[in-house]
Amino acid sequence: MMQITDNTKEQKIVPLFRLGFRPFFLFAALFSVLAIGLWVGTLSGLFNFEPYGNSLWWHGHEMLFGFAFAVIIGFLLTAIQNWTGMPGLKSWPLFILFSAWLSARIVLLFNISPSYWVLALDVSTPILAGYFLWRSVAGAKQWRNLFFVPIMLIFAISNGLMHVSLIEDIPLLATKSVLTMVMLVTLVMCIMGGRVIPFFTARGTNTEKSNPIAVIEWLSLVPLWLYIVLSILDTVVTIPNLILAPLLLIAGFANLIRLIRWKPWLTIKVPLVWSLHGAYAFIPLGLIAFGVSLLDPSIIQTLSAIHFLTAGAMGSLILAMMSRVSLGHTGRPLKIKPVISVAFLLILLAGVIRAVLPIVAPQLSLLSYQASGLLWMLSYGIFIWVYLPILSKARLDGRPG
Repeated sequence: MMQITDNTKEQKIVPLFRLGFRPFFLFAALFSVLAIGLWVGTLSGLFNFEPYGNSLWWHGHEMLFGFAFAVIIGFLLTAIQNWTGMPGLKSWPLFILFSAWLSARIVLLFNISPSYWVLALDVSTPILAGYFLWRSVAGAKQWRNLFFVPIMLIFAISNGLMHVSLIEDIPLLATKSVLTMVMLVTLVMCIMGGRVIPFFTARGTNTEKSNPIAVIEWLSLVPLWLYIVLSILDTVVTIPNLILAPLLLIAGFANLIRLIRWKPWLTIKVPLVWSLHGAYAFIPLGLIAFGVSLLDPSIIQTLSAIHFLTAGAMGSLILAMMSRVSLGHTGRPLKIKPVISVAFLLILLAGVIRAVLPIVAPQLSLLSYQASGLLWMLSYGIFIWVYLPILSKARLDGRPG
């Protein structure tokens, strides 16, 4: 049973820090607009942006460890109270965690010498988040949710390795760390998507919930776990692509079957649901493309393949999830403004342009970066405009959170 928070104490907390999704969703969206703007502006020659490391390292690192990670911990710190019945992180502990994340984002904007103190600052966020998640799980003895703690540890390790790649000048280590992180975020999307998309689909369409098939669930997730473990080992000993690629292909086709069983065609009239299905479709496409790129780069380059998962799946699934979670956890009806439906379409289009156009028309690669970047900034700008008052003000129903 959910433990009830003292409402008198709750009212003394600034609304922005009453639950994890509030600061992390809002500032992750703001940061993504800034980060994409700086990246596209640099590629277009509009200005010379020289951040920590270099602009390429910074772009890959910050969209994963800055943007995507912030949304993940905001979601987990919010959902964990529903899963465990323990009060969610709030007030000063939440402010400290958020400040650690924000401080790292600010420091990495500047072209300072790579150092282990910057590494320590940056990895403090996943370590702290892992501790807070462990505290909730252990307090409720809900051990089935404990696997999020090692996920936080892998976030910290991958983040640390990216910093080491700069400090010790090992460029290949940065590439391997980025790919590991992309797959880790993809794994989290698959886990959370499997938990919420069938449920949201049933609720939104008034149909029966699709029951999972154990073998499909295992084939959707276990190969991704194995890939992540092997990719970490690959920083020490070389793991052949002939071992890694089949794992991606198996997971890709299994997730495609998974998506079809969720019946996306039923959701066409429910934007809060079709946006989730449209976003999730990038995952099997990306996993299959990534697997093919490891077997034969002449068919598709790895860089293009992973943008199905990053610009495509991450960009659109995060926007869709934040839009729904922010309504539900602030006591508002699950109805969005029409302009948010426009944002959903824009971010899906951004993913398609960024992932597909460089493959079919390589000469238009720069245009694809510019167009997808502009669409990203527009879609997330719309989210910020609509959800700023929602995330920064108290719940409508007066309840905690």
